[in-house]
Amino acid sequence: MSQMRRGAAHVSLTWVIALGVITLFALVFGFMQAQTKTEAETKATESDTRLREADTLRQAEIDKRLEITKVVGFAGEAAGASTDPAAVNRALEEAKATFSASGKQAKNLQQALAAGITDYNGLLAQNRDLTQQVEQLRNDLSSRQREFATALTEKDGTISQVRSELEDTRNSTNTQIVDLERQRDALREQVREGEQQISALRTQMDDAVRTASSENQRLLQRNNILSERVSSVERQQASPDGSVLTVSVELGRAWIDRGRLDRIRPGMQFEIRGASSGRTKGSVRVNSVEDRRSQVEILSQADPFDPISPDDAIYNDLYDPGRTPVAALLGNGFGKMSSEEMKNMLTQVGIRVEPEVTAETDYLILGTPFFDPDTGELIPWASQEPYKAAESLSVQIVPYRDATAWLGL
Repeated sequence: MSQMRRGAAHVSLTWVIALGVITLFALVFGFMQAQTKTEAETKATESDTRLREADTLRQAEIDKRLEITKVVGFAGEAAGASTDPAAVNRALEEAKATFSASGKQAKNLQQALAAGITDYNGLLAQNRDLTQQVEQLRNDLSSRQREFATALTEKDGTISQVRSELEDTRNSTNTQIVDLERQRDALREQVREGEQQISALRTQMDDAVRTASSENQRLLQRNNILSERVSSVERQQASPDGSVLTVSVELGRAWIDRGRLDRIRPGMQFEIRGASSGRTKGSVRVNSVEDRRSQVEILSQADPFDPISPDDAIYNDLYDPGRTPVAALLGNGFGKMSSEEMKNMLTQVGIRVEPEVTAETDYLILGTPFFDPDTGELIPWASQEPYKAAESLSVQIVPYRDATAWLGL
């Protein structure tokens, strides 16, 4: 009995343990189920939150795209459509092809817009310049129009004045024609009187011709007398004044056979002529003088193929080794020299100076001309008595410049 009770108690305890285990398992499983449900609810809540956040972000992105679409455009026709990148790219390519070189290098719409703005600003500046030029042209046109209107008014006034003057001229011409006809009649009368005077003048001219013929005969007789007197005076011979001794073409120097004893002085110039041909070969100027010869500088040569040679003749219009030339002076001084100083200089080179022109005079040397003290005007040489005497006696008249050049003064 007690064994059965112990066996029954043992069975009951087993069931109690099993029930406790089952209950424990149920509690653990329930706890786990509750925990799993809690975690699932938490995850579901997090998923809802994330989903809402994703919807919020998506909506924000959609709003941004819509805002960009509002700014950029290029959206499709459907409601809420956003900017189409392909359309933007096509527009960008078209902008590159349309705008300047800077726009062609653009890689996106921002760079293309920047290049377009740059071109636009440049065009605006050009437009302003062109507007200013147009305004200037308008002002110039207005000014030209005003000038044209003024000129047109002046032209009309001038035409009116010319027409008036033409009418006055016509009237004046008619009057002048009448006056000219009267003058013509008067001139005809004067012509008749002139013909009468011409007849009288012809008679006077015949008388004058006869008188002039008689005077000419008298002058011829006087000239013959003067020629005889001149021929009786020993003149400078038309013969050489000396000859060339030696020539150095390389040095441009030569020696002549006239020296200090022949009244040669430095500075005198001679013309060189060929000994046989008599043709002028050139000119020389005396540099240094010895007793019987002088060194000369060759100033010029007429023909390089016919140079100055030994035995060529020398000539000087104012120098004559065979006789003492006679000269007279006429002038109010001679350069920086007075008449007395000029006389002394000529005496040094062997030229005798006389106070008056006579039949023995060879040269009349002219100096500084005279001036009228009252009017200050130049007195012509031809009005001077010594000049007239020199012309009548065939005396050679030499300007002071030529005399100094030939004599080396």
